[in-house]
Amino acid sequence: GWFVECKIINGSTSVTAYRDEGVHRFAVGEYAAWMPSGAMLAYVRDGSMPSQRLPQALLGHSETRQHRPGPTPDRSESEHDRSCLANPCVDVVLSHLWLTVP
Repeated sequence: GWFVECKIINGSTSVTAYRDEGVHRFAVGEYAAWMPSGAMLAYVRDGSMPSQRLPQALLGHSETRQHRPGPTPDRSESEHDRSCLANPCVDVVLSHLWLTVP
């Protein structure tokens, strides 16, 4: 399987919710605990892109090791360390796809 969490992005508080209610669930093993990959899909209403918003939002949160821009502005990847959890599971790489919607 491949697990995908979806969120709406419409301003900076939405990016925080994206991180805390989406990315964090993968980082703590609530989602895809034994899968090495997963995805976050955002429906974007404010025109922002992950390379603009995610580096600062993920820095120091959700055990983020790194955030890399993707091949297009609407995509990126982040890697999260899950080895220090109470119930350790495999680390996860998340693909982020942000789709512009009205």
